[in-house]
Order: sequence, then C-alpha cells, then structure tokens
Amino acid sequence: MARLYSCAVNRLAALVVVVALISVACGDEEPLESTVSVAGSSATAAPATTVSATASTSPASTVPAATSPTTTGPSTSPTSTSPTTTVPATTVVDDPTGWMQSDFQPAAYVLGYSGNWDGPPSPAAPNELSETPGDGFYAASLIEPWEPGDTTLRVRVQRLEYCTLIPGGCDYYEEGSNELNLDPTWQLVLDVRLDSTSSVVVTGFSCFAAAAAETKRATGADLADLFTSFAADYETAILPSVLQGVPSHEVAEAVAAAPTGGFVGEVDHCGEGDNGFAGPLRYVHEDAPVLLLQTVTGWNEETDEPEPMQPTDLIGLQGVEYIDGVPTFYFYAGFYS
Repeated sequence: MARLYSCAVNRLAALVVVVALISVACGDEEPLESTVSVAGSSATAAPATTVSATASTSPASTVPAATSPTTTGPSTSPTSTSPTTTVPATTVVDDPTGWMQSDFQPAAYVLGYSGNWDGPPSPAAPNELSETPGDGFYAASLIEPWEPGDTTLRVRVQRLEYCTLIPGGCDYYEEGSNELNLDPTWQLVLDVRLDSTSSVVVTGFSCFAAAAAETKRATGADLADLFTSFAADYETAILPSVLQGVPSHEVAEAVAAAPTGGFVGEVDHCGEGDNGFAGPLRYVHEDAPVLLLQTVTGWNEETDEPEPMQPTDLIGLQGVEYIDGVPTFYFYAGFYS
C-alpha cells in the first residue's frame, strides 16, 4: 500500500485528521533501544505490555524560533543494534463493550507534500528504560504485518520532534515552519496484546454524503476479530483473482457487482446520490468502523509490484497516545487522495 499512501492529502479536515502511513525518519544517529511487553488478565486488570525502549539524551522540546537554522539531510529509518530487554508496563482499558463511537483525533499528522508532520512534538524521551513514556502523542508503526493467528502486534513507537532540533534536519523542510519528524535518538518496541487489555481506535470511511469519518474505539480483541474477518473474506472474494493477475480495478468492479462476505460496492453502500467517489468498495463487519478500499491489493516495496493485501495494509497503524500512562493505538482505514 506504500504507493497509495505516498499521495496522502487531507481532504476531510472538517471530519477527520488524515494520518498517512509514510513516516519519514530524519538524521543518522542510532537510537538506544530496549523491549517491553504489554499484557493483562482482564479488561479491568493492569496488563503487561512488551515494550522496547531506547534511552535518549535529547532535550525536551521547545518551539523553535522561525529563524532557527536547519540543515536538510537524508531521511532514513533509524535502526538499533543495541540489545533489548523486557520492561514491565501497564495498561488499563474500559470494560469491553465492542466498537463505540469516538471523537478521538491524533494530535499530529503527516503533511502529504513533504512527509514531515504537523502538530505538537512528543514529550521528552524517558531517561530510564523502565519508565513509561510521558503523556502525549507519538508516531507508531508495525515492525511486522499481522497474519492470521497472531495474538500480538510488534510495534515501534517514536517521538515526533521539530525538524530544527533533529540532527541532520528533515527533507523538504519549509524554513520558518514548525514541522516535525521522527527523533532518531529514541524508540520503543512494544509487543501489544490483541486482547481485552489493550485499547485501540480505528478511523474508517463510509460515504461523502453521510458521516465520512467512522472513528470508533474498542479493545485489541475487537481489532483482532476485524483483522480475522477481513482476511477470511478477502481470501474468498478477492485473492483468487489477484493471484491470477487480474487488475485491481477489475477485481473491485466484479466484487461490487456481486457483493460477497463483508464487501459491498460504493453505490450499493452509499446510494446514487453520494457526492463523490472515494473508492470502489467498502468492507462492513458487524459494528466495527466501515473500511474503505481504494484498491484491493497491497504493494511490494522490493519488487515494486502489487501483491495480495493483508489486513494491516488496509488498517494501518499511525500513532499511539498515552494518557495517564495508558496507551491507545490509533489505526487509519479511510480516505486518501
């Protein structure tokens, strides 16, 4: 899906903050790293989370002056060769009641024209590996895609920092702005349990004429159920044609003409009077957010060719918000243009 995300632009500012999947890291320093695991025994119990933290020597963020100098450098994803250690973490989640409407909006989002971010910086990195990150919003990405049977997600959490304070600066930085990108000196690796002890928010998309943003909150168990359902329906309705090399738009048109599983065509879902074309298909599963499919394939970065879509290609992790030390993981499956 990387090619799709590369053109992310927020056309629905009044309804949803679009966060693109492209997170471009800046600078060349390697972060110090450790690993933590998040787990729990009940919806009200404090779960243990597997978290991999990276110690940081970077100072707390302050808003840079418009005249602050900056250096444009190559954007590279930070990696770490430091050993990982297990650090206990805790999470408390409301009683699981299925998917519930939410007014959640991420505090920061990617700017489609540059790959930099707009919003406030993340809190300063903890000094100790055992410390929970400070309350605020952080960029987050999956280290590995979810596959059927997985009960955890391997997640990388990174601070957002002003480009003027990042070693090497940021690509496509607009001088005088307060744009952000990924702090290369710190990261946290988490094994997030897909059960009732973890909290997630997913933004989907229904129709232009209706409430475009379908933002709902649930537990990791509900997210796993959505992943599982999508994977099974995709395997039946779409995968055979994709494997035969049928172009994505032809596959989508065929499925829209004969809806199956949770897939339904845009016209059937939204009606003829909808005031825009968002994509050929929607995926509807019980009370979960409606998911928009603008294509029915993923994209292989190495071969530069389409490939079968996995649930986490469509339902993409964007960030994590900590409140009172409790993380909520934010996913997006809405409109990109």
